[in-house]
Amino acid sequence: MIIFGASTRVTLLAIVNFVCGNCHQPAAQRVYLKVLRFSLFFIPLFPLSKTRFVDCVYCGASTAITKDQADRYVEFVENAKLEAELDREFGPENPAPTSAN
Repeated sequence: MIIFGASTRVTLLAIVNFVCGNCHQPAAQRVYLKVLRFSLFFIPLFPLSKTRFVDCVYCGASTAITKDQADRYVEFVENAKLEAELDREFGPENPAPTSAN
């Protein structure tokens, strides 16, 4: 007997803030990658489909997005993390002026 099926894995890629298309509230949006894999004897072998979607923290609505959109959101978050790390290490790029007393 051959046992086959499909398994799904959902991975959080990033969390970004923008206005939700459903509730029109500025809120955190979780960016996910959902992969459906063919399984043989409960061992995932190869992906059947990949979908990306955002999940609004405020209203809970899920919206499908393209691979390009997901890549842009992930890149935005990575750049923001890098910028924050550089600010911590070297100070802000444009420090606030200090007043001489």
